[in-house]
Amino acid sequence: MAFRSTDVMRFYWGGYDPGTAAIQIRANLGVLALDPTVIGDLGETRIAGIRSDQMTYTALFDNSTGGFDVAAASLMGSGEQVASIYIGTSTGDIAYCGIAHLFDAPVPIAVKDLVRQEATYQPNTLFQRAAVLANKRAASGSGNTGSSDNSTLTGNGGTMYVHVFNYVAAGTITLQDSADGTTFAAVTNMSYAVSGTGATAIGTSGTLRRYRRFIETTGSFTYAGAVSPKHPAA
Repeated sequence: MAFRSTDVMRFYWGGYDPGTAAIQIRANLGVLALDPTVIGDLGETRIAGIRSDQMTYTALFDNSTGGFDVAAASLMGSGEQVASIYIGTSTGDIAYCGIAHLFDAPVPIAVKDLVRQEATYQPNTLFQRAAVLANKRAASGSGNTGSSDNSTLTGNGGTMYVHVFNYVAAGTITLQDSADGTTFAAVTNMSYAVSGTGATAIGTSGTLRRYRRFIETTGSFTYAGAVSPKHPAA
């Protein structure tokens, strides 16, 4: 069991930014069946099989600007979506990302200009530790994020997680990597065509080099994104 509470933690669900004011996260990670042949990186083990993970949050959301309401709560519970927990807001800060569906969510409670909600999500893939590359970044035309230094290359693949909000015009978000932090190149098949609000998790089994960043090509939108130097999203 892991528990953390901080005023700089952010929770994103699909293409939705609830506008977190304060949040507490509790994650329960369990395994009902273990296949030792699918254990990955021993430094941050990914175990496939029958999982019993749950992630529960209790949060206050800013409702003074319409950032969160009951309709949004039902939207957050619809289907399976990319769920991301951002701890900090700077490039290279820690994020935990995965694909989950709503398990249980009582009706939100209004507290003056805030809304309090509790919800439990059941991950369909293990929440992966990732590095923040963009946190509510306003993209307009061509540009790129700062790069995250992973200290070394990653030979066991990786996953990019992207949440797009405030869509205005179509564009593309592409993951690039570099050996020296200066010369970057696009990672094969790690590109997301932005055509509206939404979220994606794109995995690769290829090697990721030491430095990683996102580059935007045209378009106008706001997004959050992180990259895990671990196993591809299942």
